[in-house]
Amino acid sequence: MAGRVARTGEPILVSDVRQTEFYDPARAAQYGAESFICVPVKLRGEVVAVINITDRIGGARFTANDLSLMNAMTAFASLALENATLQDTTAELKDLFRDLLDSLSTGVVAVDPDGAVTCWSQGAESLLGLPARLALGRRLFSLIPGPVADRLREALAACAQGEGSACCELEWPSGNGGRASIPLGVTITPLRRRAGSPGGHVMVFEDLSLNRAYAELKRVDELKSNFVAIVSHELRTPLTSMRGSLHLLTTMCGSQLDAPGRQMLEILRTNTERLIHHVNNLLEVTQLQNRSVILRRELYDVCGLVDRCVEDLRLAAEKRRVVVRVTHLDRPLMVDVDMDKIKLVLRHLLDNAIKFSPVGGAVDVTTAPECDTVRIVVRDTGGGIGEEFSKQAFDRFTQIEPAITRASTGVGLGLYISRELTRLHGGTVEIVSTGPKGTEIALTLPRRRV
Repeated sequence: MAGRVARTGEPILVSDVRQTEFYDPARAAQYGAESFICVPVKLRGEVVAVINITDRIGGARFTANDLSLMNAMTAFASLALENATLQDTTAELKDLFRDLLDSLSTGVVAVDPDGAVTCWSQGAESLLGLPARLALGRRLFSLIPGPVADRLREALAACAQGEGSACCELEWPSGNGGRASIPLGVTITPLRRRAGSPGGHVMVFEDLSLNRAYAELKRVDELKSNFVAIVSHELRTPLTSMRGSLHLLTTMCGSQLDAPGRQMLEILRTNTERLIHHVNNLLEVTQLQNRSVILRRELYDVCGLVDRCVEDLRLAAEKRRVVVRVTHLDRPLMVDVDMDKIKLVLRHLLDNAIKFSPVGGAVDVTTAPECDTVRIVVRDTGGGIGEEFSKQAFDRFTQIEPAITRASTGVGLGLYISRELTRLHGGTVEIVSTGPKGTEIALTLPRRRV
């Protein structure tokens, strides 16, 4: 019977077991009971126990009244169980809430309508320098220094006048002799009881030191970027004039100079071009950071762009006796790009491959179609780069070689510029392979079928 009650959730009254299907003559002598009541005990609608009663004193049979009495008793038992469960749940939630409060780096303080402290989290202890045992139950403004208290009163008044929260900033006196005060941001939110009457306030205190330090770093970084942009712009004009003057000088007087003179002119020309290259990179970085790059897109065959860039760097490759081999697996491969920007990307990738290949080495460039993209792979035969460096190779001013001992030129902007310009075109550039036999970089661009 108990099993059936547990399954169905319905009570059973048996006045005479011999008249029911539960009667088993073989077991009757073992149990000796003839009358039963079996009732479920429920918690939130689920059966959690079964109470079974057999035989009344004196041998009287159980009746419907007895069943009603047992149902009432089990209802009280269920209510007692639910209350006990709710108490346990409330205690667990209270502990969880306290743990959550104490895990916050911000300080949480609650006060009742009379201004007495009802909550003082561990974060408040740390930020405000006062343990909870000394704060709980006391008036909030008896714990706060005068000037700070005045500012907090103003914020509380603003909160009382409005519908929502109020915010303010405070300079909280520091207990640390090395700091005069701690900048704190305070958000005050009113509490409402269920009936709608005021229930006090919750205040969240946040240390603004890191925010202010970040704001200052951001300001300094903007100043630096502006300075670099201004200096680069100011350098560009005289360098362009120098380039033009050197070209005229070489054209008009180059044949009249002896070998050392021509060598000096070549040194001047090479270093002027080098300075112009660095200045242009700095200006490109500034535009990328300011998001002021404007793309002038047109349809181009990427194979032709690669061929032109290889030709532009032919002299640099010949000086290092590096062979540049180009393979086009299909052509034309049309892309909708800003030609100057993509040529700049290709030049950076090729220039790096030539610089880091050994004298007499080789650079392989392959273009190939891939579904909706075009893939350009540049592979050098240099010493490769470490895996740890490949993760930061596209950061600004990153160098594979130490600044003092490195043999190659550059300031570490090429890969950064390449990645950002490629992203603007909806493509990607990544290091796909590196090792002692060289580095392989893949550039992908969206393909336009014609």
